[in-house]
Amino acid sequence: MPRTKKPDIEPIIGRKINKLTILEFCRLDNGVKGVICKCDCGNVVKKNYYSVKSQYTTSCGCNYRLNLTGQRFGKLIVLECYSNGQKTVANCICDCGNYRTCDATVLTSKRVSCCGCNNGDKKRRIKYLNRQLYEVWKGMKARCRDENHVGYKIYGGRGVRVCEEWEKSFLPFYEWCMKNGWEPGKQIDKDIIPKKLGLPGLLYSPEMCCIVDRITNARNSRQTKLTLEQAIEIRNSNLSTKELCKKYNIGKSTIEKIKKNQIWKM
Repeated sequence: MPRTKKPDIEPIIGRKINKLTILEFCRLDNGVKGVICKCDCGNVVKKNYYSVKSQYTTSCGCNYRLNLTGQRFGKLIVLECYSNGQKTVANCICDCGNYRTCDATVLTSKRVSCCGCNNGDKKRRIKYLNRQLYEVWKGMKARCRDENHVGYKIYGGRGVRVCEEWEKSFLPFYEWCMKNGWEPGKQIDKDIIPKKLGLPGLLYSPEMCCIVDRITNARNSRQTKLTLEQAIEIRNSNLSTKELCKKYNIGKSTIEKIKKNQIWKM
């Protein structure tokens, strides 16, 4: 005999479950069984059938509006809450006088506590607005203090450190970079200024660092054995490659690349 579909044990159409009155069955966009409900607030919405029946879903999403209006979250006071059809939105005023609109769940989870006037929030905004520079800051600190970092041996292991101001916070590092012309593709160099002063480049700080392009940074690295003047001499020299290698204490491939103008380009 053909199998017959079992009727709903608890007829749900017309029933009211919490704030939702069930009007009819439907299919949600993902194909899951759903119900069309009318909420006590007046909204008519589609909800997952099993979620409503098990009382996991209790309203159209307007519950927060009743609970949050007038409440304080950090520096924010909720003026009103409303549903935009997908989530509950809260309009708030901050103690500093600014207004902010955000997801109500962000307030209840304490991920936001002000309009952005706190340094902590400012730091988070800058972090996401300039992710590349934030990664530069993280990498600078890691190679100076993380013994497992691939570059620790020639940085932290050699005594290179980050100044206290930059070590503690990304914000002063970010502000210094912006004032000194940093842009994507540029690099932070800690060797050029100390070389001019006759000092070892062992400190990342506003006084000892400058912003340069990748080529300038590579040419001023402590691992670089040549200067621009020496590279010009090699390019114009009539000596053999073997003699140049011995004179400048560099490899054959480096000599050949300089002569072909592949590196130390003019």
